[in-house]
Formats: sequence, structure tokens, C-alpha cells
Amino acid sequence: MNRNWLLMLLVFVAGTASLASEVAASRLIGPFFGTSVLVWAILIGNTLVYLTIGYALGGRLADRRPSEPALYWIVALAGFALGLAPFVARPVLLLAWQGFATYDAGVLGATLVGFNLIFAVPTILLGMVSPYAVRLTLGKVAQAGQSAGSVYALSTLGSIAGAYVPVFLLTPRTGARLTFVIVAAVMALAAFVPSRWRRTALIVTAGFATLSVELTASRVLGPDFGTSIQIWAVLIGMSLLYLTLGYEFGGRLADRWPNEGALRRVALAAAGFILLVPLASGPVLSVTRGLFAGASWGYMVGALAAFNLLFAIPILLLGMFPPFAIRLSGPLQAVSGAGHTAGSLYALSTVGSIVGTYAPVLVLVPLIGTRNTFLLFALALLAVAVLGLAVRASKQAPLAGGLVAVLAVAAFAFPQSYIKPLEEGGKRTLYETESLYNYIRVMQYGDYTILELNEGQAIHSLYNPREFLTGGVWDYFLVAPYFANDERPANVKSMALIGSAAGTVAKQYTRVYGPITIDGAEIDPEIVSVARQYFGMTDPNFTVYSEDGRYFLRNTQRKYDVIAVDAYRPPYIPFHLTTREFFADIKAHLNENGILVINAGHTLSDYGLVDVLGSTMKAEFPNVYALDVPMRGSTVGNSLVIATRQPTKLANFKANLAAVNDPVLKQIGDSAENVREVTAMPVVFTDDLSPVEEVVHRVLINFILTGQ
Repeated sequence: MNRNWLLMLLVFVAGTASLASEVAASRLIGPFFGTSVLVWAILIGNTLVYLTIGYALGGRLADRRPSEPALYWIVALAGFALGLAPFVARPVLLLAWQGFATYDAGVLGATLVGFNLIFAVPTILLGMVSPYAVRLTLGKVAQAGQSAGSVYALSTLGSIAGAYVPVFLLTPRTGARLTFVIVAAVMALAAFVPSRWRRTALIVTAGFATLSVELTASRVLGPDFGTSIQIWAVLIGMSLLYLTLGYEFGGRLADRWPNEGALRRVALAAAGFILLVPLASGPVLSVTRGLFAGASWGYMVGALAAFNLLFAIPILLLGMFPPFAIRLSGPLQAVSGAGHTAGSLYALSTVGSIVGTYAPVLVLVPLIGTRNTFLLFALALLAVAVLGLAVRASKQAPLAGGLVAVLAVAAFAFPQSYIKPLEEGGKRTLYETESLYNYIRVMQYGDYTILELNEGQAIHSLYNPREFLTGGVWDYFLVAPYFANDERPANVKSMALIGSAAGTVAKQYTRVYGPITIDGAEIDPEIVSVARQYFGMTDPNFTVYSEDGRYFLRNTQRKYDVIAVDAYRPPYIPFHLTTREFFADIKAHLNENGILVINAGHTLSDYGLVDVLGSTMKAEFPNVYALDVPMRGSTVGNSLVIATRQPTKLANFKANLAAVNDPVLKQIGDSAENVREVTAMPVVFTDDLSPVEEVVHRVLINFILTGQ
């Protein structure tokens, strides 16, 4: 194998490690700070910050000392630093969590500090690889664009693997810690295998648009297909695929037509296709949603199809910018400056990408919405392109200015409307909005007000001002306390809700048990606002904290008689709310005779999720029980899994209910089906290894094959 192939292998493995470490980092951070979109923004944004630093440092070092051994040592040190990550993560994250526990935005500050302490060094080192490899592989100056494009393409091919392999292969089977070790080992083995302003503005804007399009795409797909980690894998992986193609095509095009006019035309084309997204997304999403609506995996296949139809061309065009810009840069006339040039340009592009990571999530989407965010990106690209044409090719500037006019006309001709249909399945939309976390829709069906989130696969809250019972799973939370010893209604004096949504369970508990103390953890403050406006969530005894449920639990000193967990993002449940460590935290926050109750879904024949939750809870609690909510002819249903802090007996449930005078409680208890004790403990999920997605996948596959 010649030297260039060795360098290409090195670039590929380093690219794989870059995304693999980012994705696996979410598994380390999740148990402490959750996996909300804000946490993901910190993970992605700070990864880009340190890659930017690495690109700049790597380019300068490569020009000063362009030797292959030096590059191998950089990769070796990166592998070593990455291998340390799983061993230092817990104490560092605990320290960060404790340091920010008393702050309102503590989860963001703690995540930022924790991530920086653990991943800054390996990420900087990984960022040094690509510009160093460019410096070592550049031959003739006439081929600089193709060489740079090929290096970027290989690096990003590795990043694609880094997006998918941890999510679908490594982490579910080996856990987060071992995933880091595997990545570090592969890197170490690869390291020692033998033998002027306008252009700058274009680069920054293209980098900004690239990540902005990717992240905003999640907001386009979210209302129809959700925002699970699998959807994020589609978004990241497919974005990287089209960036890879863009790097390769851009390098070749730059070598054939090395002039700024061609680069500006690419910018105009990218702006045009980004412009099409908000105009075409409605029909595209409607078609793809309908095509795959009948399949259990339809949400993921539909998201893949929709993403390709909407985003493939604009992302590919945006990927053409870095190699094109490198080819046009003056210092490449002297090969000795290639590393510096490549590193600086790659860093400059990524600075834009950093802005593109944070701006849509934190500012643009909540402030102006998804549609206008895309329009803003298109205008930014057009503005830079028109500016360049006005200076370099003034005769073409009016044509480009005409595109701005078309954009303005389109914005007024197609005003903002509802994201989903106003009428659907006999339900009428009362309100919809986009928050930092969710697409939220409030619907009316007869006397019932319904809360739907994201893809709308489930009803998250139900409210009828005339009737506090719902006929659904929420009712059965009311009888969960009666698995405890000698329990009576007067004994239930406090409750915590992890995933309180619009407060259905809290309102029911207040109706049955009186104005007891109820604390709720609902990560999305917009849901809380909607709940108070549309769901009557105004009971003074119910206090809601807009925090990740686990983070809330870690930061409260209170103990409760009942802790209920209902934090689905259908069909998934956040992995960090399924582990032994989480259940240990809950146990520590229960009063002596307290109980834990968690909602879990199942099909007619597959109780896989119910079983693994019960098994893991059994590792921390003396007794665990399950009851099934009547399915009423449906092929999918819910079970409540209940754990008692004290040793108890199954007979408690019937005996306690028999002693209760409330006919409503008796009715609910009598209608519960298949009440049983969980005795086996074959599987115990931990923070390191919690393949809850695979459990859900097996349930879905079994349902597809058998219909049960």
C-alpha cells in the first residue's frame, strides 16, 4: 500500500471517530442532563468549535513540519485522549452537575462544562488530521481542488459511519464506555499502520447554511416523523452523504473551471434550492407520510424519503464550497502553503457551521418559525452572491437580484399557514406551535381537548372539563398506590410526575386525593404554557418544573408517596429513564411506603418493553408488579409497571381497594387486566448499556411479521 492510501485510511478512520465520539457522547451525558435538542445543540456545536481549532492548528503545523510520522502521532494522541473519555466522564459530569445544580439554566451550563472538559482535546486533535493530510497529499497545484475534495469526501464518509454505527450497532450491544474504547483502538491501529472579503463571506455563509439546513430539517420532519435518535441518525448521516458528494464534485469542478464566477453560480443554485424547501415541504411531506403510514417503520422510511427529496440537492451544492474555495486561494500557487490554506478555509467554513448549529435551535425557529428560517438562509446566500456578482460580473447582478425579488414575492404569495391540517380524523386544530423541543398541536374532539406532539403517534394529555376520567391509561395511575402495604387514600399526600405533559394525571390525583403536593417535570416550557391555556392546568397544588425529568429528580430534596413516569416520545422512551441508576434515584426520593409507577407500551403478544423495565426495576426494588390497561379491541396497548419501596405482596392490591369507599377507584381497579408480579430479573439496563431502542425495534418487527 503506497503512502497516499495510508493517509487516506487515516483520514477515513479519523472521520469515523469524530462523529462516533459525538454520538456516543450523548450516551454519556444523557443520564445526567438528558438528550433534549438543546443538549444535542451543545454536543454538535462544541464539536464544531474544537474541530475548527483543530483545522487551523493542523494546517499551520503541517506547513511548519510536513512529516507523516508527526501526523501519526497526532492520531495516536487523539486515540489515547478519546480512550480516556469513558473513564473520566462520570466524575467530571458529576462535578459539573453539582456545580450548576442551583442555576435556572444549570443543565446547559453543566453540559457545556462537562463536554468541554472531556472532549476538547481529542476533538481538536481529530480536527488537525484533514488539513495535515491535504498538505501531505497535494501534488500539482492544478489538481488542488480535486485533492482537497477527495480528502474531505473520505473524511466525511468516515463521519457517516460514525453517525450510524454507534446508534445502530455498537452502543446498543457494547455500551457507551466500550464504544469509546473500540473507537480508540481502531484509531491507534490505523495510526501505526506501516509505511479576499467577498470570498470569505461566501465561505462563512455556506458553512452557516450547511448546518442550519441540517438542523432545521429536523423541524420540518419532526411534526410528521418525530425527532427520535433514529431520525437524527437519518438527518446527520444523509447530510454527511450529500456533503461527501459535494466535496468530491466541487473539487473536480473547481479544477475544470477555477474562477469565482462558477463558485457564485453554485451559491445561487444552492440558494434557489433552499428557497424551494418551505414551498415544497407541504406536499412532499404529505405524500411521503401517506405512502408509508401503514408500516410500523414508516416514520423512519418516510423521513428518509422526505429528506432526500427536500434536502439532497441543496446540501450537495453547499458541500462544493470548501474544495472550490481552496482551489481558488492564492497561497496554493506555492504548495508549501497548502496546509495552512486548507486548515484556515476549513476552519472558516466550520465557524459558519457553528453559528448554523445554534442559531436555528436557540433563536430562529422559536422566534420566526421553520419556514422563515429557511427563507432567511436563502436570502443570506443570495445577498452574498449578488454582492460578489456586482463587483466581479456586474452584468449578471440584475439576474441574481431577480431571484431576491422572486423570493420576496413567494414569501408574500404563500403566507404562513398551519403546519398540519386544521381538520383531521374528526378532530379540529385549536392551536399549534413550534418550541425548542417539539411541534405542539392542541386539538378538539367533542368535549375532549387533546395534546399531540411531533409526529402525533400518541395522545400525550386528554382533558374534559365535565369528566375527570378519560377511559385511557391515565386513569390507572390512580390505583397504583394500592400495591403498597395497608394503603388508604388519606396516606397519599405527595406525588412527582416525570413527563407531566398537560397535567392529566395531576388533575385526576387532585380530584381523588385532594390538594396534595404534586411536582411535575416537563422539559418543554411551551407545553406548560399550552396546558395552562387549554387544559385547565391551574390547580395551585401542582408545580411544574421545565427540566429533564432525571435532572429534576437529581436536584430536588423532596420525597414523595408516588413517583410516576410517563415520558414517551413514541414509540420510544428516553434511554436514560429506563436504567437501574435512574430507578435508584427514584427509590431515594420515595417515602418509606412509596411507590414508583411507569407507563410502558406493548402489542397483543409482545411485552418486551414492559418486561425489561420490570426486570430493571426489580434490581432496585423489593417487589415489582404490572397491570394491563384494557385494550378495547386495539392491537397495541399500555401497561403500568409498579415498584414498591417496602416488601409487599400481590394480594395487597385487591385487599386495599376492597377497603376503599370510593366507587371510582374500585371501578378502575376491577377493570385492570392481568395484574401480576414481576419475579425474574434476566435483563438489567444501566446508564452505560441500555439498548431500549433495540427492544422497541424487536417489538415493532414482531408486530410487522405477526400483526400482534
